[in-house]
Amino acid sequence: MRFVHFECLKNWFASKRFCHQDHFIKTYFWQSLECELCKYPFQTDLLHNGKALRIIEFDSPTADTYIILESISNSVSKVIYIVDFSKETQLFIGRG
Repeated sequence: MRFVHFECLKNWFASKRFCHQDHFIKTYFWQSLECELCKYPFQTDLLHNGKALRIIEFDSPTADTYIILESISNSVSKVIYIVDFSKETQLFIGRG
């Protein structure tokens, strides 16, 4: 298999997505973002004809005050946190 339709790949990535909503934090989690045949990790951003294409999709808040945090690791999973500051003005990050 050499070529895959971009929209088909986006739909497959969307089927791997889990979402969890708290009061002001929305967490998106993608598990096993790797080829099911050869286990090679997928890139989540592609460059096609000079245009950047994003394969994974998530909803951003409609308010102007939010921050997007991405967990960086060597695993084939991806975690994105979206913090909506229109509902909360203070945030503590860390363990504890």
